[in-house]
Amino acid sequence: MGLAKKGTNKITVDGVAYRWVVSPDSGYMWVIVELSQESGQRLEAGAFPYDDRPADCDAIAGDQIAHRQNEITPHAVKKIIELALSKGWRPTLKGLPPFQLRDTEKRIALPHRGESHGNNCK
Repeated sequence: MGLAKKGTNKITVDGVAYRWVVSPDSGYMWVIVELSQESGQRLEAGAFPYDDRPADCDAIAGDQIAHRQNEITPHAVKKIIELALSKGWRPTLKGLPPFQLRDTEKRIALPHRGESHGNNCK
C-alpha cells in the first residue's frame, strides 16, 4: 500500500515525482519516500535525531525549550533520494521490501531550527 496523499509532501527529482513524509520513531525521524503516482519500492531513510546536541548539553541548558532541532527540508529529501538511487533503490519495481538507507544522518547535513542559548552546546 502506498503513502496516503493527504499529509504527504511532493517533490520532483530529475523529472520524477515522489511523495514523502517524516515519520517519528523514539526520538528519531525517518524519511519515507515513494513514487507519486504508482506504487513501487518504498524508501525508508534515517535515522535523524530530533536534536543533535550531546546528551550532557541537556543538563547545561536546563529547562530551556529554545534549543537546536534538526529539520527535514525538501533540499534534504532531494539529497536523500539521490543518495538512495545511487545505492540501489528501485522505486519503480513492485513487490520488493522497503529499501532501508540507514545512517543517513552521517551523509546528509540537516539545517537546524532555533539555536542554543547561553552555553557552548550547539
